[in-house]
Amino acid sequence: MVKVISVSDETYALLKSIKGQKMSFSEVIKEAIYKNRQDNVAIMGFFGALKGKIDAKRWKSQLYKERARKWGD
Repeated sequence: MVKVISVSDETYALLKSIKGQKMSFSEVIKEAIYKNRQDNVAIMGFFGALKGKIDAKRWKSQLYKERARKWGD
């Protein structure tokens, strides 16, 4: 079943440049959605990885000290 959607001229131009002659617009959109989902799953795998392995208060304190330091010091 085919559905009609509207996209801006800019979005259409981007999709057209990605698709080339071998892909359909639907394939380009599906690929982009699938890649986005994969990236989100990969990132979610890192949550909690450092729990219990670092002293967050000490790390935060060091981070702020580094930020406050002038460049080149």
